Amino acid sequence: MMKLNSYLLIGLLTLFISCKEREKVQMKVTEKKPMTELKGKTNKIGEQKKVTVQYIENDSLLAKLISDLNRIALNQKFTSQKTPIKNRHVDDLTDTIITLTYDNTILELYKAESEKWIFNAKIKNAEFKLLDSINVYKSKSRIENIIGSELKSDSVKIGNLEQTSVFIFKFENGKLKVIEYQGYVD
Repeated sequence: MMKLNSYLLIGLLTLFISCKEREKVQMKVTEKKPMTELKGKTNKIGEQKKVTVQYIENDSLLAKLISDLNRIALNQKFTSQKTPIKNRHVDDLTDTIITLTYDNTILELYKAESEKWIFNAKIKNAEFKLLDSINVYKSKSRIENIIGSELKSDSVKIGNLEQTSVFIFKFENGKLKVIEYQGYVD
């Protein structure tokens, strides 16, 4: 009987602890806020204006945007500059940073021994389009229709949960001024 009570007690403690762990994880996820407020200074002394950054978490939209960015990188208009860089993990390996430039657009790629990927981009040229119709100078309302989300800020980030890959759309006077991309490099 004592043995049965011990097993029952251990089982209940294990159940209690696992429920508490699950509760902690759920709390962390629900605390995530879609809008972040940053304060910036204005020209007037002592006055501050609010600069909001809207974050849209959408993995499928992010995947399409990255695919289009990779397609843009293949454009023959870019000039290329290669810079060797020491591999962080293997001492005798050298990787390459490839910088592609055209007009006001810059793409930076990291090339390892077996693969390469874009880790940074700044698009200021209306010639390059994402999702076949998002480009610089496009109106905010048109972009809302294309991505299917209301854009509540002049700075909108679209990315994944971990924010390791993020597109940043910056608007000025209701028009898209610049598209930036920040990707993860290990």
